Amino acid sequence: MSTYTIIVDPEYILACKEFVPQKDAKGRNYLLGLRVELNKEDAFLIATDGHVLVAYHHNEGHNDPDQGRLDFTVPKELLTGLKPRGSVAITMDDDLKTCTLSQQGASRSANFIADRYPDWRRVIPGQVTGEVALYDPALMVGIAKAAKHLGSSSCYVTPNGDSGGHVTFGREEIFGIVMPMRGPLVRSFPEWCRE
Repeated sequence: MSTYTIIVDPEYILACKEFVPQKDAKGRNYLLGLRVELNKEDAFLIATDGHVLVAYHHNEGHNDPDQGRLDFTVPKELLTGLKPRGSVAITMDDDLKTCTLSQQGASRSANFIADRYPDWRRVIPGQVTGEVALYDPALMVGIAKAAKHLGSSSCYVTPNGDSGGHVTFGREEIFGIVMPMRGPLVRSFPEWCRE
């Protein structure tokens, strides 16, 4: 058995962490952590609260020619206490049941979240139309916090009608999808403001 480790800059984990909920009323335990997909040549970190999904593409994989893709979900308690400086080692332990996060000489381990994670790629719309959409302002707060972790000054949402809007953080390797609200579009300001 082998251990598999990737080294990630903390700002990506902290940005993703903004979309790991504290609890899920619908019992979707798989949402309560950071999804890690390790391939031979690259890796993905994914987080979603069911309304916003953030995906980060890391250009380093597990480099084991005999091993296929490895998937696991890091529980949210391992994400607490991460510092904004100092690389983070994410390790899939050789028992294939636990993971370890290490930063600046401190390490913490826990069992993976066992629930099956859905195929996050199915949420990605086929195109971005720019069609008008409504978004919950509370979701924009989390997006702004993620952008701050990334040091991004060019974060914005491109609307996409009834499909998820494209969240740009000003970096090619990370993006988000925010689901629109249902509701009537307001087409004018109230008459009383023009008097």
